[in-house]
Amino acid sequence: MNILMNIDENPCLMRLIFRVDASPNTGTGHVMRCSAIIEEATSRGISSVVIGKLGGYPWLEERLKNVGAQHLEDSKFFQINKDEDVLVIDSYDLPVTEAFIQPQNWKSVISIADDVTPDYFATLVIHPGIDLFLNKMNANKILAGADFIPFRKSIRKSMRPKGAFVNKVVIFAGGTDAFNFALALAIELKEIQDFESAVFFSSSSEIAALDPRFRVRNFGAALDEELECADLVFTSASTSSLEIIAREIPVGICFTVNNQVSYYHALISNGLALGIGNFSQSKNWKLDRMVIEKLFTDASLRGKLSSSSSNFLDLLGSQRIVNEILSL
Repeated sequence: MNILMNIDENPCLMRLIFRVDASPNTGTGHVMRCSAIIEEATSRGISSVVIGKLGGYPWLEERLKNVGAQHLEDSKFFQINKDEDVLVIDSYDLPVTEAFIQPQNWKSVISIADDVTPDYFATLVIHPGIDLFLNKMNANKILAGADFIPFRKSIRKSMRPKGAFVNKVVIFAGGTDAFNFALALAIELKEIQDFESAVFFSSSSEIAALDPRFRVRNFGAALDEELECADLVFTSASTSSLEIIAREIPVGICFTVNNQVSYYHALISNGLALGIGNFSQSKNWKLDRMVIEKLFTDASLRGKLSSSSSNFLDLLGSQRIVNEILSL
């Protein structure tokens, strides 16, 4: 049945239409950073629609519902209003020739991009990262850097005292952990005695049995709760790592896929994170036990990472992005 979206007009005479997907292969980072923009837009009375597949993750559906977005899996069920609709593309896989995303259909087109993003024709390209942006794109205007990283409103600076001992460590790799980073790190951490408890966000049934200090939780809203009292975090060099740095919690990072390599090196070179290894081309984890142990035993190192993160990210990226969209 062909159902066309019917969305009330908003005072800004604008709707934001996000073309974005999530899957075990692409992860959930694209949708999550778009959701931060949606959250800000909703607070200003701007309607948002997300078009794309969400990988069957109920917590992701819940996130979009909570920030006020409407969701459709297929663009054929959506009717474009060229006078109001601004398209936001955040994808590595969407063909540049797809009829739905062509600029003549829209009031304007925004591309959220990095160096592996296709050359979408866009009015504005936003690179939300601290790494060097080399992809010039088919755009009239490009904004890049730490000022344009969209953060969720629930992210706050950590108020936890910086102690000599790690009470709690949190481990997760994005919103899917397709490469079983949590399990690989659990195998390393069970040999380390310098912490009290570890919380893993994973679907692995093996982790909890490895050590009585280990707890396993499902991806979703519980992450913010666990990070509130975390002394140390291990995660991937993706959107998730930027959220930890914004909280000013010391972090060890890995990389799993090519699009994370530039973030990995940029975070390390800026003194914001410590590199602990990567998922190799031979499909094995290569983790540096000595570096991992040092993050537990060296309080001055953790303090230095927190200090480098202090005020590096101001959490206002979503506001700036929405301001730029409105200025178009």
